[in-house]
Amino acid sequence: MDSIDQQRAGAIALGRILGYRPKAARLILETLGSTREVFLMDSEARRRLLGPGCDFAELLSADALREAERELEWLHREGYRYIYLEEEAYPAALRECPDPPIGLYLRSAAPPEEVFDVARPFVAVVGTRDASPYGTEWCRRVVKGFAEADPQPCIVSGLALGIDSCAHQAALDAGIPTIGVSPVGIDEIYPRRHREMACRIVAARGSAVVSDFPPCTRAVAMNFLRRNRIIAGLSRATVVVESKPKGGSMLTARLAADYSRDVFAIPGRLSDQRSQGCLALIGEKVAEPVVNLPSLCASLGLGRITAAQEGPSAAIARTFGTRLSPEDLSRMQSLAAAVASAPGSNFDELSRAAGLEYRQTVRLCTLMENEGLLRVDILQRCTPGW
Repeated sequence: MDSIDQQRAGAIALGRILGYRPKAARLILETLGSTREVFLMDSEARRRLLGPGCDFAELLSADALREAERELEWLHREGYRYIYLEEEAYPAALRECPDPPIGLYLRSAAPPEEVFDVARPFVAVVGTRDASPYGTEWCRRVVKGFAEADPQPCIVSGLALGIDSCAHQAALDAGIPTIGVSPVGIDEIYPRRHREMACRIVAARGSAVVSDFPPCTRAVAMNFLRRNRIIAGLSRATVVVESKPKGGSMLTARLAADYSRDVFAIPGRLSDQRSQGCLALIGEKVAEPVVNLPSLCASLGLGRITAAQEGPSAAIARTFGTRLSPEDLSRMQSLAAAVASAPGSNFDELSRAAGLEYRQTVRLCTLMENEGLLRVDILQRCTPGW
């Protein structure tokens, strides 16, 4: 085992014992200049270093280090990676935090230097698991806007249901990197239904699933705050798309603010419980409101959005101008306007709003869905795709 792997093994051992006390692990590293030295001391030397009241001194044993060395060998065999705090590849923004994890486990087809490229902006996009059509629509719009910016950021989120998974999927679809921060060991995916998405992330350029939890760690409530701390710390800015007054995305936003990072929130309807968290962050001056995508990109230092933001009428005219009669084009544009005004409306509601027969609505919406201009779920609820 070379010297770098020896230090990685020491960091793994520290992380296993002090994962919930990252400041203590960092202090040991800074004091001794090594992740291993504390495990090689005799008991008396450790007590002098850590003080007589230390409740974890006896856990820092040579046996713990040997177990970590075996774990590192297993990681190598399985194709996982581990980087510790003092490696050059460790994410710079996370290292700046007062409580960074002593190390990170990675699943990625790309090397850590590419995943955590210092030249790339990192932006967290988070929100409620119980996302509304409004929330998922704006999540996709935000990520699509980032994909059209220069430079393109890496999208960071938590692999959870709702807005998190929407952000990852939108990044993958747009061809920009994304990092999923996991609340379980690197050998598992939580929730399990997101295994296919996680595989896409691992295989995508510059993307990864990361965790600071040892292999075989299962999902328990306290792990999610620790996961959210990493999301906030990795990212130069956090965008909250939709959130109830309490929840993980609110914790992530407040952690980001504590780290002196920029926080943005998408305003929603006053009557919608899923917008109350965003409105609270804006009202408390924790977050800036997102008023449009160009200004958001400019605030994040991403420059101008390079692609034109095409409205629904222009997208319909470009796509169907030679394929439909003027009457059908007009009807389709009326339907698109109705969807834009009330995302999540079903075919019946759209028929009434546009003054069309139900069969006309179904036919025209199906055409738009086939071209990616509309998304229709199993309950026939429609949201924009333009």
